[in-house]
Amino acid sequence: MNLNLRPKSLLKCLVFYFTLVSVSFTACKKKDYEVESNVLDSAYLKTKDIYLWTEKLPSITSFKPRNLPDIYELMAKVRSYQPLDQWSFAETKEETEQSEKGASTDFGFMVKFVPGSNEIRVSYVYANSSAGVAGVKRSWRVSKINGRIINRSVQADIDYINDVFFGKPMSAQFEFIKPDETAVEHALQKSTYTLNTVLYSKVYLRGDRKIGYFVFNEFSGATSVAELVSTINEFQNQGVNEVVVDLRYNRGGFVSTQDTLANMLAPKAVGRAQKVMYTYVFNKKYTSWNESYKFYKVGNLDLSRIVFIVSPSSASASELLINNLDPVMDVKLIGETRTYGKPVGFFPIPVFQYNIFPVSFKSVNSLGKADFFAGFPVDKNVADDLVHDFGDESEANLKEALFYLSNNVFSAIAPDRISSVSSAEVQRVSELNNEIADHLPSVTVENRPSRMPPFVRRLQK
Repeated sequence: MNLNLRPKSLLKCLVFYFTLVSVSFTACKKKDYEVESNVLDSAYLKTKDIYLWTEKLPSITSFKPRNLPDIYELMAKVRSYQPLDQWSFAETKEETEQSEKGASTDFGFMVKFVPGSNEIRVSYVYANSSAGVAGVKRSWRVSKINGRIINRSVQADIDYINDVFFGKPMSAQFEFIKPDETAVEHALQKSTYTLNTVLYSKVYLRGDRKIGYFVFNEFSGATSVAELVSTINEFQNQGVNEVVVDLRYNRGGFVSTQDTLANMLAPKAVGRAQKVMYTYVFNKKYTSWNESYKFYKVGNLDLSRIVFIVSPSSASASELLINNLDPVMDVKLIGETRTYGKPVGFFPIPVFQYNIFPVSFKSVNSLGKADFFAGFPVDKNVADDLVHDFGDESEANLKEALFYLSNNVFSAIAPDRISSVSSAEVQRVSELNNEIADHLPSVTVENRPSRMPPFVRRLQK
């Protein structure tokens, strides 16, 4: 090739080259835009079709999905049309698969502020996580994060703690104060690990009562079901005749796991395919999909009553379990004020590399109880006791549950509140704790194709 070009010829070649590159770049950008637009258009059309409140959503021309930056903002805009909807969301298919496998990526522990002080205490820890492997325990105080003392009266500090736990940082240095007042530091990493969703279990003897207690933290997939089966089998082997289920931090999960637990806890009188457990109710366009599902009792537990320990973080599938068992046995709730309030659920609906989760159905128990958006009020108000570990008989909620099952009444002096703490202080701390907890999803996901509407089932293939 002759490279001895005259300046004019060289200029023509350069113009041609950059024009070609520009055309190619523009074509690529146009192609990328079209793909992204298809994602947004498809996500909105599928959402509007199956959305429980479909009449609230405008036409696609009015909604203008293509004006939004991504699918996450699209689902946020969907929520803006229905004040009741705080949950419709999107995630990548990889994130859905991770949830189905019972995996999580984080530090592996959570914290809460304590009313009446500036204390931050560990509320729970997953054994296989970075925190669990380091030996962090419930009730430990968090004194510093990356050398910073968190002051809950300073919004910048609240934002900081939320960013450390839920933002981009993948590691942090924590200083903890243990119950014996010794300090220990741990450099923790956000890692992917398998959840142990049953955090604790034990059988307590009270006269002729054998009371099985377990802390259940998430309605996860197959690993969670295996844990529940193991726990209930152990209760049966020990002759348990009363059960306390601690759901105070359980924000939900898969309906299939709820079904498994409900069928183990329900009394034998529900039989198999004899009594309705719950009914799915869809939007007015798809009333033909409304369908009831029945109990299929498994195991030897034959309980006439059950106690749940709850809090405003007890959400979604946790509330589904409570609502489903309420018509068939005596259900009592102990804990902070009330549960979260989420009587609706979703299916994972594929859209290109994402799954969208628009609210698609509400669940109704056999007595027709459905719209508990304000949550279930507790029968006995007991503050979350963050000073004691799970299973400690001095822990206020467990202590009250054991007292009730032993005496058939609630105690007259249960610590509803710390007496020196004002109601305004309790409310303020509750709001801060909710701000942290709301970063965690509250879900009731039906992921079984056999339970999905026909068009959603086809999309799964």
